Amino acid sequence: RRVHRVRRVPPQATMGGQNPVFTGPPQRWSDEERWQVLRENVQDYGIFMLDAEGRIATWNAGAERLFGYTTDEVLGEPFRTIFTDVDVLQDQPQFELREAGEKGRCEDERWHVRKGGAQFWASGVLTPLWAEDGSIRGFAKVVRDITERKLAEVAAAEANRRKDEFLAILSHEF
Repeated sequence: RRVHRVRRVPPQATMGGQNPVFTGPPQRWSDEERWQVLRENVQDYGIFMLDAEGRIATWNAGAERLFGYTTDEVLGEPFRTIFTDVDVLQDQPQFELREAGEKGRCEDERWHVRKGGAQFWASGVLTPLWAEDGSIRGFAKVVRDITERKLAEVAAAEANRRKDEFLAILSHEF
C-alpha cells in the first residue's frame, strides 16, 4: 500500500484551475541535494557562504543574478568583492564579519557592487556558522536587491521636501 501526501490549497492558489501542488510520494534528498536545489532555484535572494577567513565558498543562482559573477569567477574571492570602495576603505566587510561573530548576526542595508561596477541598494543578513567546538566555521549571507524601494523612498522624501519648501514660501507671501 502506497501513501501519498496531499495538501489542499485554497482556490485562489491554483493556476488556471490546475492544482500546482505535487501529490506524489515525499521525496528524500541528501544534504548535498537539498543545498543544490536551494542554490539553483532561489532567484530573488543571493545566498552564499564564506569560509572562516571571509572568502566566498558557495554562490547560488540568485547571487549570480544580483552581483553578475558566475560561481567560477567568484569562488575564493574575498567578501570585500561585493562592497563599494568607500565601504572597503571603512573596513565594512571586516566589521560585518566581526559583528556577526560577536552578536550572532549582522544586518545591513547598503550599496553593493555588481561585476562591472554598477551599484544596487541591498538588504542583507550575515550569520556565523558554528563548528561543534564553538569556533566559527564560516558565514552565510542572504542578500536582496531593494533598489526600487530605496529609490522610491528617496523620491518621496524629495517630494516632501519640495512641498514643505513651497508651503514655507507661500506662508511668507500672505
